[in-house]
Amino acid sequence: MEKIYSVDSKEVKSIYIGKDAISFCKLKENNPERFIYFYKYPEIMEKTTKFKFHDIKEIKIRGGIMYFKGFCKVEDIMIYWKEIAFDSEQEALDFSTQLDQLDVLKKKVKTEKKLNAVFNSSSFYIFIFGLCMVYLTIDGETNLGESAIRSRNKLAGKILDSLFNFLGPTVSILFSILIVIFAIYFMWKKFKTPLDIITFKEK
Repeated sequence: MEKIYSVDSKEVKSIYIGKDAISFCKLKENNPERFIYFYKYPEIMEKTTKFKFHDIKEIKIRGGIMYFKGFCKVEDIMIYWKEIAFDSEQEALDFSTQLDQLDVLKKKVKTEKKLNAVFNSSSFYIFIFGLCMVYLTIDGETNLGESAIRSRNKLAGKILDSLFNFLGPTVSILFSILIVIFAIYFMWKKFKTPLDIITFKEK
């Protein structure tokens, strides 16, 4: 069962699942021995937060992203970590399989609602950005878009103005429409295949 996972977040870079605890380290580390005997390695010990399995309150996995809540007895505080990203969705599923073997946690799998899957995806925000670019490109032809942007955000206005001038009106609107089309395609994929949300809670 012992295994190390490489992850990416502000607080955590490596996760080690041991025999009776799970360790979160702020450093990239792939040597299990340095976690097992971490008291011998001060640089690891100082950057590692360890939780006994029965101190895990909740772990939620959505796609390749994990959310964690656990009680740290050493610091006597409840710790929350959001958006810990695994290297891949497969790695996250493998991590879930490891947790499924623990008797102290109960597992629940729920399929995300289709509309939530769309609105929670980056494709939705790219779609909005693309629509804004289409509008500003068309509106900019009458010189209204530029003045509107500059009045709200001078820096954003200058950047978009430079981009439109560099690409030209025709290329700018085609580029904007392509962004919208690609965003719609990926939103449709999200709608057709919503993610499973896997939750582990203490029994």
